[in-house]
Amino acid sequence: MKEAYDRLLPPPKSEEERQQEAEAFLEAFVADAVEHAREYDTNRRRGFADPADASQLTKTQVLGLACSYGGEEPPPRAKAAVLDALREEPGGWVDPDLAERTSALLTEVFRLALEAFNAEPT
Repeated sequence: MKEAYDRLLPPPKSEEERQQEAEAFLEAFVADAVEHAREYDTNRRRGFADPADASQLTKTQVLGLACSYGGEEPPPRAKAAVLDALREEPGGWVDPDLAERTSALLTEVFRLALEAFNAEPT
């Protein structure tokens, strides 16, 4: 009976398992932002413009766009988009605590992605 129950509702994960999953999630999130940064940097080197409407981008794409400037201040449109992406506002199903934790996560992803992008050879 316990085996059947555990298949339907597995036992809670250990603290170590949860920590490993959180670290893997963060690494994947950062890797996605760095990949977008490479794409935007390559596009600008080839003469293409940044996306005209940042509101159509995901937050990961926006973080990548900002990282693609390698620590230099991006144009006002990109700067406004990243500042907006880093702030999760409470409202609807997002309570103040979740908004604060999400904003902290996005800020950490941005910091790590910028660090990783700048560490790459040019």
